[in-house]
Amino acid sequence: MQKKSKVLSIKQKANAIKTTSQWGHTFIVRIGGYALLLLALIDVADQIIPAQFMNPRWEYETIGSLIERVPVTLIGFVLVFYGGLRYRNLFEKKILRPLGFVAILVGICLLLTMPLTVANAVRLNNQGNEQRTAEVSEQVQRLDQLENQITAASPEDVAAFAQRFNIQDVVGQPPNEIKSALIARVQNDRVTIREQAASVERQQQRRLLKLTVKWLMGAIIAGFGLIYIGFTGQRIATHQQRPLA
Repeated sequence: MQKKSKVLSIKQKANAIKTTSQWGHTFIVRIGGYALLLLALIDVADQIIPAQFMNPRWEYETIGSLIERVPVTLIGFVLVFYGGLRYRNLFEKKILRPLGFVAILVGICLLLTMPLTVANAVRLNNQGNEQRTAEVSEQVQRLDQLENQITAASPEDVAAFAQRFNIQDVVGQPPNEIKSALIARVQNDRVTIREQAASVERQQQRRLLKLTVKWLMGAIIAGFGLIYIGFTGQRIATHQQRPLA
């Protein structure tokens, strides 16, 4: 009997040590989860304050920044809900359901940012095109004026234009040939400006498309993930443990 009593006592102590160890690990994990959620909240406040609503660039970049930081929020909720109802005090059990609702709400908000992201990407693309068109038009207009000046220039002015543009291969040539070379130079510059503007436009469109697709995929994955985590957390909060037989 004494041996059995000692064996039971040893088992009880081992179980107590195991339970304490599990509680410690679970507590550390959950504290890490709460800390991540608080850091995520601070980060969100930093991103949206001061707000610049109706500014497409600010809205687009802010949404993208929040989506890129949403893994912290996902991990935070997972760690908070870790372990179910085990080793939770009454306060923790009461806030689980609201936290689940917050996760669902954040997930829905992420999904709702998708149309706004697409709309802002289109607006930014249009604004960029309009700005480049205005710049190219202004530069081409100056070249047109310069071409007209060269066309109407006297032989002395043609020589001055040649020196200004540093055209060495026409030195000593007749004024008409110099004038033709200058006009060809202006026309080449006009073509170069338009080609560069078209290249910049293609690069801007590719960049916007890449970022938009990336952020849309991130919003879908994170949005549905948070909704699932939120409903799971609410089920955990309302779960009633069955009594042992």
